[in-house]
Amino acid sequence: MKNFRLATFDDLAIILEIIKDGQEQLKSQGIDQWQEHAPSSQQFIDDIEKKYLYVLSEDDAVIGVCALVKEDDPNYTEIDGQWLTAGKYSNIHRFAVKKEFAGQGVGRELMRHCLQENTFPAIRIDTHKDNKAMKKLISHFGFEYCGVIKLSTGELRDAYESINTNK
Repeated sequence: MKNFRLATFDDLAIILEIIKDGQEQLKSQGIDQWQEHAPSSQQFIDDIEKKYLYVLSEDDAVIGVCALVKEDDPNYTEIDGQWLTAGKYSNIHRFAVKKEFAGQGVGRELMRHCLQENTFPAIRIDTHKDNKAMKKLISHFGFEYCGVIKLSTGELRDAYESINTNK
């Protein structure tokens, strides 16, 4: 049975393994996302402390992770394009699936839960222009392409937004 829940410090080791899996999967596809500027263990500790980090587990084994951040992202201040909304939003980051579960709907389940947990009027997400799997997932859930943002590292990302219809 699958369970979506807030991550705990006990989950940190497996979360970091899943992120490493994600780095390797992206690298094998020729995508430089998470190669030089991967999320740090401190980022996950901060996410756990703020109750932003979620895991999806199956039979008590963590198989996916994502952060549902409930504060404005400074990387989203400027966009080459236009956001759908100008007000409060949450954002999805650090989204990864354990490699043994890739292609089995785990990403869809993680995303579905993020959208259900979102209490803000809108939700935003960004990804590398070549990350076709993530772009497909984002599109499947009705996010609209809004433009290109620049991360604090200088890297560019395609940015998307969805208006919360559950609110």
